[in-house]
Amino acid sequence: LFIGLAMIATGEGGWFFLYYFICTLSLLFMYSKAPDYERLIRPVLLFLILRTGFFAFISYLLDIRFTPVLLMEAAGGVLLDILIITIGIYRIRQDVVNRTALRLSAISDPEHSLLKELRKEDRDEFFRAVHTAYLCSSCARKIGLDETISKALGYYHRIGVLRGDNLNLPQKTLSIAIEHGFEPELIELIREYGSISGSSVSKEASIAVICDSLVNDITERFKTEQEIDYDQAIAKALELYKNDRRSSSSLLSLKDLRDIERC
Repeated sequence: LFIGLAMIATGEGGWFFLYYFICTLSLLFMYSKAPDYERLIRPVLLFLILRTGFFAFISYLLDIRFTPVLLMEAAGGVLLDILIITIGIYRIRQDVVNRTALRLSAISDPEHSLLKELRKEDRDEFFRAVHTAYLCSSCARKIGLDETISKALGYYHRIGVLRGDNLNLPQKTLSIAIEHGFEPELIELIREYGSISGSSVSKEASIAVICDSLVNDITERFKTEQEIDYDQAIAKALELYKNDRRSSSSLLSLKDLRDIERC
């Protein structure tokens, strides 16, 4: 927006708008996920190299003569952009990314009021949630996803049982999540897990489907068996996932599934 207004005011051509646009677009790709905001030096260096190279290319293309004044202005612009980017990334990391992570960590605690209520009402459901959360976190770490939000989904994907039974469980779970002010990202995952959302099913929600199925199967087997064939249980959970209608719109790749199976 700033560059567009400046170019309108000065009557510059479209090459320089393209120059700024492509350089800025590269930052959007480098910071497309929350964990990316922990990185600063490498993305800024890549931005600097791209910006410098593209500036030299356009200057050559337009046959612009390099003068000390032009070089000083270009260098000053790059330094100012790097300063803006550094401050902006830091503020986003502190005010958005880390704040969300802290809130998710706060509710991903077995002593949270909702989980304490679940433990009091139904200990089997509580332990199902605890084990699912642990597995979700481990699998998310294995394939490079956000562990915190995966663990939170593992804890609360069936919290709707607090409202009586398993009838219309996805809607009950969603209503509890909204009433308690859960993070929008977690609410969206709950929608995906419960097939309430019409969009594709994220990797986090898909992992929760697999892990919950595995935990539930093992828990039921322990009621009648003393020893469990875990390889068989894992194979069964993955087979159930492949036959689940949510798998057809899942973002999990075959490599992800192999990594999850090993995990």
